[in-house]
Amino acid sequence: MGEGVGAGVGKCRFGPVKYMRLILGLGIFVLAHQASIHLGYFLQYSAQSVAMVWFSSGALAAALLLAKRRLWGVLLALASSSEVVGNFYYMGSLRDFDLATLGVATSVGGCHVAEGVTAAYLVGRFGGRPLQSSRVRTLLAVVVGAAVLASGIWSLVGALIWDSANEAILFSLSWGVWWAGNALGMLTIVPLAMSARSRLKRIGDRGLDRWLLLEYLILVSLVLVLGTLSFQDKSPPLRDLFGFPYLLFPLVIWAGARFRVLGVSSANFVVVIMLALFTDSGRGPFVQSGTTLHADVLAMQTFLVVLTLSGLALATFLHELECARVERVKAEARMLLTSHLDEVGRQAAGVAHDLNNALMVVSGSLDLMDEYLGQGRAEAVRESVNDMRLASRRATELVKKLLVEPQAGEESRETTELRCAMDVDLAALRRQYSERAKVEWKSLDRACTVEIDRLSLGRVLSNLIKNAVEAIPPGQQGRVAVGVERQGERVEVSVEDDGAGMDESTLSRVFEPYFSTKGEAGVGVGLAVVKGLIERRGGDVRVESVSSRGTRVTLRFVLSHAEESA
Repeated sequence: MGEGVGAGVGKCRFGPVKYMRLILGLGIFVLAHQASIHLGYFLQYSAQSVAMVWFSSGALAAALLLAKRRLWGVLLALASSSEVVGNFYYMGSLRDFDLATLGVATSVGGCHVAEGVTAAYLVGRFGGRPLQSSRVRTLLAVVVGAAVLASGIWSLVGALIWDSANEAILFSLSWGVWWAGNALGMLTIVPLAMSARSRLKRIGDRGLDRWLLLEYLILVSLVLVLGTLSFQDKSPPLRDLFGFPYLLFPLVIWAGARFRVLGVSSANFVVVIMLALFTDSGRGPFVQSGTTLHADVLAMQTFLVVLTLSGLALATFLHELECARVERVKAEARMLLTSHLDEVGRQAAGVAHDLNNALMVVSGSLDLMDEYLGQGRAEAVRESVNDMRLASRRATELVKKLLVEPQAGEESRETTELRCAMDVDLAALRRQYSERAKVEWKSLDRACTVEIDRLSLGRVLSNLIKNAVEAIPPGQQGRVAVGVERQGERVEVSVEDDGAGMDESTLSRVFEPYFSTKGEAGVGVGLAVVKGLIERRGGDVRVESVSSRGTRVTLRFVLSHAEESA
């Protein structure tokens, strides 16, 4: 019968197959409902006039929760008719028609139907969407809404009606037994039906696990065997071994751990039937000499409620843990993807920044060439052409590197001879920024190979010199000094300017991606790119600055292994 509570009404169009499935489903419901009524009265009248467990209200509530809303009227009509027929059959006689008995049977049946409807409404309203018997919220709705409120209220009304026709029964005892019996039916049938539907759907999607089915059959068999040994009268040796019904708890724990709510509900259903049959026949651990049958029944019902709630709580707790684990794995995957995308975004911004620097070199060199050509300075023109060639080659290598190594964090292990590379790059940068600042440096006394590839070194120097020049106030001719010093297994390269400097709050954020003090003219990724390129090769970056006095950036490169051995 498909969908849960609150499904849309819509137009009902049935083909022949769907119509037959509907008739079959309704027939199964009627048979199950009648069987639950007969079982309840069988347990009530087989020995004394006490009902120990009642499943019909739970069967109706489960059917309403599993059915579409438009079928509720049909289910209520079938349940009402089934209740009246079943109650009248056991209260009176179909051959000896009695209006008074029919009135009591109708009233009691109406209480059971109302209890099922109330339980279905409360569980559907407060059980969450979608309804899942293994969720804590749904379980709480079944316990509080169905077992406590619905069963408690309508068992009170039913007990009043029943006691008016049976004055010999004490009202308080009949209400307590009625309430506990109906609550047991709710706690057993509703989770069992909901979990069975989920399991059948899973089997239809994934197929049947035969080993799991075998384990389930073994579990049910052990429940039957241990229940029989625990509940029937035994000789003293067996009583000492099996005289404790709480021996069933390990099996319920097994059911909850392996089969979740379906295993617990089916095991509890078997235990409820067995224990009720033995107690009704005057046997079992809850039948004590010198006590009334009501007291024995209440003790049995208390045990069954504790057993049922313990198993359901364990099953839902394990299910919630599993769901939390799955959600944590998904969250970690999302965080990893987000981190990867963020890294890709930062790399893209850094590449765009460096490509823009290369284009600025080309643009500046073209302007200088135009000026040099007018002055007839052929050597200066050749230098500008070489600067453009170097910038274009660097841009080409940068794009090629991205195509060859697209994964974030995958870096080349190439080394670079520092003295020659710095001389070439700084000479080009000095010509590019000659109008804004004087770039000075002193070459190393001898060759020095460090752990960084040639392209990355060019990107680092380009970003640092560009930042240093842009820190100089407009209209002033500043100075940018580059120093190189070898210190043991490291080489320090410092870039110092006499520009505006930074205050402490700005200095604390210099490596933060997309942070810039240049407004719309700045991207805010230059120093972040420098830090990433240096630290991924084992080096480090340090920035010192004083407001209005300038900034000093120190890079520490790692010497290559060949250089160390030399």
